[in-house]
Amino acid sequence: MKNFTAIRQSFYLFRENPVLSMISILGTALAISMIMVIIILFRARLVDNG
Repeated sequence: MKNFTAIRQSFYLFRENPVLSMISILGTALAISMIMVIIILFRARLVDNG
């Protein structure tokens, strides 16, 4: 039941302040995508050198 409480709370916060919630979601998505790009570039360089 704790999981449902966390989901309900996140929806409540999203309804209460949608702009701040969207900024938070977009910032998280940008951070994850930048880490993925760094890992892909690192692996590509590793393959080229090896």
